[in-house]
Amino acid sequence: MVSMCDILGFFAFHVHNQQSVEIGRVLERGLRESQAIDNESLCIISGQKVWRIEVNIHVLDDGGNVTDASTIAAVTSLLHFRKPNVQIRPDGTISLETERCVPLSIHHIPISVTFALFKGQAPFELFTLPHVFL
Repeated sequence: MVSMCDILGFFAFHVHNQQSVEIGRVLERGLRESQAIDNESLCIISGQKVWRIEVNIHVLDDGGNVTDASTIAAVTSLLHFRKPNVQIRPDGTISLETERCVPLSIHHIPISVTFALFKGQAPFELFTLPHVFL
């Protein structure tokens, strides 16, 4: 059995600060635990060869809520990704048919929602409950 970690690869961030590491972990955990991607469809030869998916996020401007925006970007890129069709010949060699690319098999679309609760009068007390996947 191939683990989801082997299949999803890793979420790469070129600037390694605490926020980028946290966003990477949230994205990876959200996609893995939601089981959105069909693992079996990524197998080429069972137990030996699989497709590895890697998502790179480049944040140009942080105007707020980068986690939810990154989740939408990652899911959208997975929905638009097409992998080459694979043919295994009788002699065991693998050929890629780049003319007939197929989409990833995605069961459902995880969406990250961040919200806050306000309690009391002014000054407001803010309670943030981030990273809820629907």
